[in-house]
Amino acid sequence: MRRQIKRIFSEKTVWIGIAAVLIGILAGNIASDGNMKDWSQKSIWQIVSDGFSSRIMLFLLPVAASFSGADFYLREKQSGFLKMYVTREGRKRYRRERISQILYHTGVIFTAAFVMAAGLRIAAGKKMILAVVPDGPVQEGFAVCGIWLRAALISAVFANLGAICAVLTQSLYLTMGIPLVCYYFLILLQERYFEQFPWLSPGMWITENSWIGWLIVLILFGTVTGIHAKLLKRDLREIS
Repeated sequence: MRRQIKRIFSEKTVWIGIAAVLIGILAGNIASDGNMKDWSQKSIWQIVSDGFSSRIMLFLLPVAASFSGADFYLREKQSGFLKMYVTREGRKRYRRERISQILYHTGVIFTAAFVMAAGLRIAAGKKMILAVVPDGPVQEGFAVCGIWLRAALISAVFANLGAICAVLTQSLYLTMGIPLVCYYFLILLQERYFEQFPWLSPGMWITENSWIGWLIVLILFGTVTGIHAKLLKRDLREIS
């Protein structure tokens, strides 16, 4: 686990994903307050809640997804070392590691962005204990954690979609671009043509704390991850 996390941080693309999420949190708070004057008066939980609930984060989320390891398998295949990796690790273990790699990447990106935002908040001057304790009931802290976790899972969904494109098309451009296109298409579809169906928008999946929000996210995550695993298994069979 430690070796994998260290390897993830060594990749430049991961830092782009971290920057996208961190910018989304900070810019979301600016958009919410109109300025940064109230920054020092908020707890970390309120900052994260305002950031992830903002429209700016809604549009930056697929950027983080595109840099969450979706192209890892394709890069190894194009490098010519794929057969060596599969022979050394075995098909089953290799497939399991590549599937989990996306989840690791997503977790690192969102956790690092959260920690950086918390560090900036504490550095802004408020006492640490006041910055960490939720402004309201403890349930509000759990609700913010739910928003953060659903955002990470949604990012993993679209990262897996990119990985599916990598297996099917062998194109880096489609691997990085299709998740962005599909994500923004859902937003456009809901806002322009299906305003009465807010559940079509990824933004609702993030902010809705009811069981429906969790159900949609978990079904999408399980389905897309399962399809990715099946296609990767089929592709690896061709390696002799």
